[in-house]
Amino acid sequence: MRSQWAAKRKLVYGTTTFVFLAVLIGVPLFFFLHKTPTCFDGVKNQNEKGVDCGGICTRLCPSDISAPIVLWQRSFQASTGVYSLVAYIQNPNVLSRVDNVGYVFRLYDKDNAMITERAGRTFLPANQSFAVFEAGVRTGTRVPVRTTFEFTESPSWSQNLADYKDPTISAENINLTDGSSPRIDASVHNFSLNMIKTLGVIAIVYDAEDNAITASRTVVEDLKPQSSAAVTFTWPTPFASPVVRKEIILRIYPAGIAI
Repeated sequence: MRSQWAAKRKLVYGTTTFVFLAVLIGVPLFFFLHKTPTCFDGVKNQNEKGVDCGGICTRLCPSDISAPIVLWQRSFQASTGVYSLVAYIQNPNVLSRVDNVGYVFRLYDKDNAMITERAGRTFLPANQSFAVFEAGVRTGTRVPVRTTFEFTESPSWSQNLADYKDPTISAENINLTDGSSPRIDASVHNFSLNMIKTLGVIAIVYDAEDNAITASRTVVEDLKPQSSAAVTFTWPTPFASPVVRKEIILRIYPAGIAI
């Protein structure tokens, strides 16, 4: 009888000791080895539609978006051997934006030999058509007859629930003075309650067939809330064709994107 009780007591002590050690070692080990699921862990978890995309994650999966459309890309002579490059792009995604993506322009001569290239980074606002502009591209004595534009990486798309087209800024009083040294004068307005740190302003003029004749860009820094600023664009030589339409494109540059 005593031996049975002693055996039971040993079993109870042993079980208690095992449970205690399991809890003492196992619980910290679990928390050490267990990693809380995130949208950046390289694993499809939570309610994600793909790996780190869709569902709870801000980043969208490729199947949820439409590719941006490059409507046209052209080079415009600014002076002898110096060109400005413009790509006019449409983002058809109503609620999807790209905050930072690389691109490259390439210029080719009449023999289809590449003259030069210019790389940069830009952003794609949701549900907008906009222009990517590069200035001061030197070609030496060679004349570009073809311009290409392409993105150099797959865009990382994010959900954009806040803004489709920013209604807080606008360009007004757009006046063209044609002649031997054409110019456009306009005013840009910030109707919001926030400071706009860097505002890119691009002017494009079009002919009767709605082809772009030329383009120019200026930058407005630190546009205060509920204020306006005057902008001017000038060209050293007359336009090649009569101007039928003029367009001002406003782009609020986020931190991390150089202009």
